[in-house]
Amino acid sequence: MKRLINITFVLTLLLISSCSKSKDNYYCSIVAPQNEQEFYEDEDIQVSVETSDNGTHTVLLYIDNKCYTGSSDFPYNFKINAGDLLPGTHTVRVKAQNNDGKQSEASVNISVKSSNYESPDSVSFSDGKLPVGWQTNGWHISPVNPFDDQFFLFTKTDNASVTTLKTCSIIEFYIKGYGRVSFFVDNLLIDNISLAQGGPDGGGIDWKKYEYESPEGLHTFKWVYHSYPGDMPRAGLDAIRFR
Repeated sequence: MKRLINITFVLTLLLISSCSKSKDNYYCSIVAPQNEQEFYEDEDIQVSVETSDNGTHTVLLYIDNKCYTGSSDFPYNFKINAGDLLPGTHTVRVKAQNNDGKQSEASVNISVKSSNYESPDSVSFSDGKLPVGWQTNGWHISPVNPFDDQFFLFTKTDNASVTTLKTCSIIEFYIKGYGRVSFFVDNLLIDNISLAQGGPDGGGIDWKKYEYESPEGLHTFKWVYHSYPGDMPRAGLDAIRFR
């Protein structure tokens, strides 16, 4: 009987020692995403955190040493909008603390890539196809006339927009038609290009060149078309050059 008591006492001490060791070695880990994982800017980045102690009090999520969000509710799952991050490499770090005040950290590196491909240095739409890297809403590829092999971006729709991405410092392009084209760089209005009023029977202007400078780097360019009251919407965009 005495031997049984001694064995029970020893097992109790081992259990207490094990629990103490578990608390002393409190840790957290990032289950997702994986280190060096790549994401596109239109994706959601799911972050999942595990801890060694169910008594965890809070978990904070940092991106590039800036606190992004936090939670005190198990399970510790977070969502990052990749569009909130600039293209490139970022460090995702979590900091956990349990009810005893013990802390642990873990981190992974991720990379964010642009969802769009960059435009070629020169774009003319001459093959009748939309180049890779262009997105349109209300614009389409159209020939100058049914008997001409020259194609350009054309719209008859108000609020039609077209965007593309390019690293450059200067952009030049040609516009024709009648109405108004708002030109944006990185979602900032740069110019309202006023074309002639055409009326229902035609009119307007022929191709005219426009040129703008921006700081050297990666930019998103956007054109939005608006017609004048009483006009039939009609405009063309062509011969874009980046340098």
